[in-house]
Amino acid sequence: MQKIITALSQYDTATVFNALVLKNGLPNEEYTDHRLRCLLPELGSVVDCALIVEVRG
Repeated sequence: MQKIITALSQYDTATVFNALVLKNGLPNEEYTDHRLRCLLPELGSVVDCALIVEVRG
């Protein structure tokens, strides 16, 4: 897993997302679309793991 995270750090989020969309299709049209882009590339990339959950009452 660490090798993958290190390799991904050379790309910005928009590039990774757009590559996944090309491979797998758009996962959730309510979240974002093909217009996602990197607005501040000078800040560099940060790659890590996240856990996202949806709590329903």
